[in-house]
Amino acid sequence: MLGKIHSVETKALLSKAKLGIPLTELHKLKISDSRNKGIYVYTIDLSSQYLILYLTFKTSIEAMKFFNCSRRMISNYLDKNKLYKKQ
Repeated sequence: MLGKIHSVETKALLSKAKLGIPLTELHKLKISDSRNKGIYVYTIDLSSQYLILYLTFKTSIEAMKFFNCSRRMISNYLDKNKLYKKQ
């Protein structure tokens, strides 16, 4: 695509797309609901093999600071539903 020349119409569409679509109140509510679920950290009780609620974080930034890792790493573990540092 290097050196490709766009038409005036295409340039107008690209600039319009960069501006984005204004969000409705419903969209804003859905986004805030999905972000505000919190992060629950469980630990495994070795004797009984049950999960025990250990910590709760409101945001991934709080979890990032606690575990001393990147926010992306927290997101990856949440997406894959895997344990991080055995928690």
